[in-house]
Amino acid sequence: MMAALQQLPQRQLLVLMHIFVYGQKLEYIAQVLGITAQAVYRLKKRALGRLKKQLV
Repeated sequence: MMAALQQLPQRQLLVLMHIFVYGQKLEYIAQVLGITAQAVYRLKKRALGRLKKQLV
């Protein structure tokens, strides 16, 4: 799992950490990163897709 996480682009990893480690909402993450909530959602979706592909 750690190897798969290390393969993620930095922003995708950052988004996953904010969501799953810190329990923050998409809107808050978007504000912190200076992007839209939709962009955060897309980063999350891409990151989870990459992880699934690497782990299955």
